[in-house]
Amino acid sequence: MGDEQPGKYFFLCFMSLPAELREMVYSAKFEGLPEEIIVSTHMPNTLAIARFAKLLPAICYTNRTIFNESVPVLFRERTITLSRNGVTVLGDLLKSIPNQHGFRAITSLEFGSGTMRQYKTPLPKVKG
Repeated sequence: MGDEQPGKYFFLCFMSLPAELREMVYSAKFEGLPEEIIVSTHMPNTLAIARFAKLLPAICYTNRTIFNESVPVLFRERTITLSRNGVTVLGDLLKSIPNQHGFRAITSLEFGSGTMRQYKTPLPKVKG
């Protein structure tokens, strides 16, 4: 036990759980977070994922797989409010999640004043 590191095999064990159980873990981790996520183009940085750095819990950034699984769970349980043309920022982030899981996860979306004024690129159509 002397050389064993706590959590050394946690990631391997966690990823071996069924996706449904991992989603339950993410959901429990997100309890207590604000019920609304406000997205704005005034979020600093040019990379969509980096723009969300202060909005997304640290667990989302563990690795790409956990990001792709956890962000849809977070968005499914929150209201996304777009302000100041934040649709571009949100669209870029959601496009980075494979198989349109990010787009499909949004269950509550609100548009603030002036949100769509300058948006020119259409969001991809969600199938099914």
